[in-house]
Amino acid sequence: MIIVINGERQSFAIHTLSIAEWLASRNIEPKFCAIELNGEIVSQRDFDSTFLKDGDEVELVTLVGGG
Repeated sequence: MIIVINGERQSFAIHTLSIAEWLASRNIEPKFCAIELNGEIVSQRDFDSTFLKDGDEVELVTLVGGG
């Protein structure tokens, strides 16, 4: 499965992957990010039930702390 994430093509051997699973695999805390999937914002409450498909385009924005 090929997905474009923040403009970069990425390949996944798995064919069913929820947004929540994808974030967990990258150690990203869901409450600190926003996801746009194919031009539509995905609510954080839908991360578990929204599955990525071959050809999807994802934009990920995360909060970054600093001092």
